[in-house]
Amino acid sequence: VQATQMTRDLLKLAKKSVLAYLLRRCSTRRHRAEGPGEEARCTLRNCLRCKKEDTLRAEASKKLMKLPADAHPRVLAVLNSCEFKTGILCQLYEESGRSVPSSEELRHQPHVWSMPGLHRRPWWGPDSPDVLGATGASELRARHQSILEECRNVMDSEDGWARNAVPSGQWRLFYLYNQGMKYHENCKKCPRTVELIEDFPSFMQTCPFGNAMFSVLEPGSTIPPHTGACNFRIRCHLSLVAPRGYVLHVGTGRRSWEEGKVLCFDDSYVHSVGDEGVSSQERVVLIFDLWHPEVTTEERRVLSEIFSD
Repeated sequence: VQATQMTRDLLKLAKKSVLAYLLRRCSTRRHRAEGPGEEARCTLRNCLRCKKEDTLRAEASKKLMKLPADAHPRVLAVLNSCEFKTGILCQLYEESGRSVPSSEELRHQPHVWSMPGLHRRPWWGPDSPDVLGATGASELRARHQSILEECRNVMDSEDGWARNAVPSGQWRLFYLYNQGMKYHENCKKCPRTVELIEDFPSFMQTCPFGNAMFSVLEPGSTIPPHTGACNFRIRCHLSLVAPRGYVLHVGTGRRSWEEGKVLCFDDSYVHSVGDEGVSSQERVVLIFDLWHPEVTTEERRVLSEIFSD
């Protein structure tokens, strides 16, 4: 009876995993537009969103194998980790005689690279010094209006905007940094915003997992459940326009945006966005990625290097 129940649990989880994978592919495959109003396939040669995860891991592993065996133990430990080899299903098979992982563990599924030994939780406090520094959150709040002004200026034109495919509504992105690449023309239009982001020591400026962008969701838009590529970054949202009704789900929790305030979360947890139907305005946020505070300077260098061209 126990074996039969475990089989059922595995099948259910497998179906959920496949569905989440397909939803993620649908929502991110066409993330970069070639021109105004045009939804084209991504043109980045080594795109972390479009490239197959197993290919990315294989290429990164080859680079890791060239490092000395005693160098960067936490980075190298990924090669032998269960999550790296077969993901969360491996844990279920190994634990088939014991207990199934908690729902929180099942919701933590970075789909490219999971580095062991890092403290993990869905939400991070923006006022914590180890995330944005001692004054980072207050600095963002103080410059809310000037950042919103720059965003408003670029929203008046289609130039520089990309569109993500979503099940309903429209999701537009104005990249300042995309996978560690600086979009210079876009950055010239938002100098105060870029200066502020680049001043954060933990901003993933040259790492392929690092991004910074304006994100605009039209009323009625939804972003389906998906996971980020790695567990060693913290994603930050500065809310610029926050109509009532939009909700961010991360792991098993949910929060709403408030204008001028910051939300920080681990996007390797399953997360999604919903509009509960009461909003008639666009939701606008500034998104940027920071290194997980427990990743050392040398580990940052190695991780950036093995995923770069």
